[in-house]
Amino acid sequence: MEEQILADVDARFPVDFEEVTCPEGIEPRAGDVFVCRVHAADGSVGVVEVTQLAGDSEACSDIGAATGADDVCVEWELTEVLAPEESGTGDDS
Repeated sequence: MEEQILADVDARFPVDFEEVTCPEGIEPRAGDVFVCRVHAADGSVGVVEVTQLAGDSEACSDIGAATGADDVCVEWELTEVLAPEESGTGDDS
């Protein structure tokens, strides 16, 4: 799933995102929403909202297999990109 998010985000935004981090141990259930982050070389961070969908369409099958659930797939939307100084890499005071 992370690779597909990364490819999708890279195709739509002129920032070179290198890594995706998602919450560990997600149990896919339809309707769940969780947040992944994509990290760029320049320190900027993209916030990606991922929504679990129930379904067995072809568009969903590859992603569903990646989440370990054949009958659940996801869709995602990059909601914002935080510049390096906004991404929380400094001190959190």
